[in-house]
Amino acid sequence: MMTRASSRAVGIAAALTLLTAGVAAGQQALQPTKAATERGVEIRIANPDSKRFVLALDEIVLEWTGGEEQGREAAANALALQGAVVAKFESGRVSLVLSRVRTSDDLRSAIGDHEAANPGAEGYAVLYESGRARSPQTRRLLTREVAILLKDGAELSAALSACGVGAAIPLDGVPGAVKVIAGSPLDAPALAESCQRTPGVLAAYPLLRRQASTR
Repeated sequence: MMTRASSRAVGIAAALTLLTAGVAAGQQALQPTKAATERGVEIRIANPDSKRFVLALDEIVLEWTGGEEQGREAAANALALQGAVVAKFESGRVSLVLSRVRTSDDLRSAIGDHEAANPGAEGYAVLYESGRARSPQTRRLLTREVAILLKDGAELSAALSACGVGAAIPLDGVPGAVKVIAGSPLDAPALAESCQRTPGVLAAYPLLRRQASTR
């Protein structure tokens, strides 16, 4: 028999599926496997399908918010640092191709350095579904955002404190869920893993977004 908590989890999980790739597998999610490729390393973001992605080491995305016109102007003047070139420009967003990144730590630094060089920009890592060609359909952006669903009766402030985060934002379209922000997109899987183990948390998911390919 399905309990009230499990029934609620199923319902919320169905809504979150539209926004996320599932519960992260922690630090192991960002470790190279035998499936490492020239352009990325295979990782797993565990969900009911245990879907695997390739973390692209040769591209990142920068996005500006705060108004369409302001974002368009900032993106049009985006600064690509040494070892990076602007491959695609969209309104408020640019895709950068990287030539010097070899590891996930290098990628974390590249995202942080480009954010620092481009005030107001938020950087995303890029994922592709493993075993499939790179395309808009297989492409995802790994954000800093982690969705958290609390168990019935759980206190939000206590759960957040145990997760090591101090603030949460209601998650649009998913009643009873909130999102918290990791320090880097590459820290989001580990944060989701930590929150998932926290008493009072029913589920925690790193949020992914879709975006067209740079190619």
